[in-house]
Amino acid sequence: MSFVQPPGTRIVFYPPVRIIWTIYVLLWSTPIFGQGKIREVYVPQEVVSGDSFVVAIVANAPKAGIERMAAVNVPTQMKFARAFMSHGSLEEPEALESYVNGAGLFQVERNRRVIAVNQSSRPFPSTGSVVYYFVFVAPEINAEMAVRAALAERGQEVVVVPTEKPKKGKKSTPKSRQTADPLQWGLVSPQSSEFRFSASSFAEFERTIRCVTQWNNNSRALLLGNAQLMLPPEHVAKFFSGPFTIEWWQQGIEPSTRIMTLSGSGGEELVEVGVNIYGQLFVGRSGNEASLVSNGIVVDGAWHHIVWSRNADGLEQLFVDAIFDDSITHSFMPNNISSIMLGHTKEVSVAIDELHFIHRAREIPEEFAGTSAIAVRDTLRSAMAIFHFEELSASTARSTIPLRISDSSGKTKLVPITLKLDGKARMVMTSSPVLLEHAVLALDQSSTSKVGFAWKASSEYATVRYELQRRIATFGVFEKVLSVPARRPIEKGNNLVSRSLYSASEKLPTLKRDIDIYYRLAVFGANDSIIDVTTPLKFELGGPKDIFLEQNKPNPFNPKTTIGFTLKRAVAIKLSVFDIIGREVQVIANKKFAAGRHAIEIDATNWPGGIYFYKLKSGNTILTRRMTLAK
Repeated sequence: MSFVQPPGTRIVFYPPVRIIWTIYVLLWSTPIFGQGKIREVYVPQEVVSGDSFVVAIVANAPKAGIERMAAVNVPTQMKFARAFMSHGSLEEPEALESYVNGAGLFQVERNRRVIAVNQSSRPFPSTGSVVYYFVFVAPEINAEMAVRAALAERGQEVVVVPTEKPKKGKKSTPKSRQTADPLQWGLVSPQSSEFRFSASSFAEFERTIRCVTQWNNNSRALLLGNAQLMLPPEHVAKFFSGPFTIEWWQQGIEPSTRIMTLSGSGGEELVEVGVNIYGQLFVGRSGNEASLVSNGIVVDGAWHHIVWSRNADGLEQLFVDAIFDDSITHSFMPNNISSIMLGHTKEVSVAIDELHFIHRAREIPEEFAGTSAIAVRDTLRSAMAIFHFEELSASTARSTIPLRISDSSGKTKLVPITLKLDGKARMVMTSSPVLLEHAVLALDQSSTSKVGFAWKASSEYATVRYELQRRIATFGVFEKVLSVPARRPIEKGNNLVSRSLYSASEKLPTLKRDIDIYYRLAVFGANDSIIDVTTPLKFELGGPKDIFLEQNKPNPFNPKTTIGFTLKRAVAIKLSVFDIIGREVQVIANKKFAAGRHAIEIDATNWPGGIYFYKLKSGNTILTRRMTLAK
């Protein structure tokens, strides 16, 4: 084979050493990126004009210490409200700042703009999954609108400055310096992630992305007083004319409580749902004895999941915590139901959350046990309305599903479905019925030679066993420590909500140096598949210390907890509590303590629920731990 040289070109053969040196310089003068990738982008398929909605970008951050930026390319009509993100082991979302220069990464077309945000121009502290949330206010939408997303990174850029040419036969280590030029952003995920949503035709929500102000297991619940579902009477009547399901979570401590009333056009009460004098849930026609009655009481202070359904044959069923409780067949529902009212005329201690109105009958416990137990936020198919009750200050609660209404000309529009609260009703902060995690792991670090583990199962639906896993140091592979079988996996006839408690402990070796050990709990289901994995918790292990700060007990707590610490010698210490954004909440102690173990109880009755940090400082020693106030 012959090589033909094109006219006007010159072939130069470089020695091997020069080729290697050239490649080396090129590599070291290239910006270092973490090569993150966008995994998914979530947008609602339908929004109501004037309502807020969220575009969520799920990405990978495979390398720490890299500055990252997310951006969305959206129509100019969309009003940007705010952005935040969650990554690593953060319990609270972190607010993000707009990055004006980020728009330069996009080729912006006419009538579009770029919203770019980053983490205050500082590198990510850790690797893992990252979720960016862009909150917008919906404009008057009359056509499809595309949303495109991108991820960008920039890292430390190093330029090699060789002092001399390498001598033949000798290796030379080039000196390097960080470039003084601004680091350049580089797109690391394609710009072609395009998702569309439209309000011109009704389509189900595939997912409901909610914007929350607190990133914990607390939700907002209803209600003291009355709340009326604001729907045209014809839509209410249509809902009850065929198969339907109404399901919700409720919490109460008082019998003789009204939960829901279905009334006619003249205001007459036709159907009532409530708690009788014995503490049982009932559903009954007005003027008659209760048609459906639960077997157990539902006013024990715990959250209970309720399902009332009616199929096409008139069979009505009642389920409490995914257990079938009662059934009856009615040949008809009252045909003039025109309004739905929640609550009671008197102030009673009843809370309702996750209220779903569904256009079909849910008749098999296994059909809804899993989604109810872990509160999957995907919108249910055939749902008419779903309320999550999150607006504490509002006089209305808004459904995550809008209603499509046609006028006389056949033109359709979307209107929000709301619950209008009366003067007595108000949204109250309460412990959530939403069971976001299968289990919550806690460590008991009361000794340097032993660590205790405890976890509470919120739901054991489909859970076969738990596996405690350990990782030494910040990075590495998690290894199995022990395996524990689940006590009450959800099966037909079992309770939906699990309140099982587990505990275990492990002896630790004595080390001459300090080291961090991370523990996590993996939840396994059938075929040894992993259902869930808890956030890793750090255990500080090392040699004898002058000061040892224990994990507070109990944790989570409400409203009191105890903080213990051990001093090797008499020393002055300051023990303080800080909130999630670093504000000092209270100084617990600020004086000299004798050698030995000390325990101080704190009362957080007047604190809002959430994540707190307590810090013990003595001289140059500062120890910090996290605790959770669950209100």
